[in-house]
Amino acid sequence: MLPKAWTQWLVRLTETFGFHGNKGKQPYSSMIGRPMATLLLLSMVLPGFEGTAEGAARLNASVSFTDRHIVIRNTGAAVWKQAKISIDGDYAYRAEWVPRGTISIAYAEIVDAAGEAYEPRPGVHPHVRIEVSAADGKPVIFERYR
Repeated sequence: MLPKAWTQWLVRLTETFGFHGNKGKQPYSSMIGRPMATLLLLSMVLPGFEGTAEGAARLNASVSFTDRHIVIRNTGAAVWKQAKISIDGDYAYRAEWVPRGTISIAYAEIVDAAGEAYEPRPGVHPHVRIEVSAADGKPVIFERYR
């Protein structure tokens, strides 16, 4: 369970954002109780500690697609080094480094083992994996599933 101070903080937070009772009834925040306050706090804190199934650290990124490019946004504080971007496990692109911010990569540059360029299929969201080498040699990974 949470310490009482954390629960009180959550109660004050809910009151601040207007989750209060109406017509003189007991405020909603006082009806939350410790179990609900615990769940609320964990739902806010735990996403920051996500990892992948392989135990690698999670890379801060977002991915979108245009008709000719994959658009990758490095939302982290560091430049990515030795980045490998793969689509559906068959197509790959390697970059020595990826700066902070947004980059776009033409599909013609993302190729399979035979050198064939990736061609997106309308209405299909591909599996994207970005793997970067960290300073300690362990991989840092971002994955977006279909």
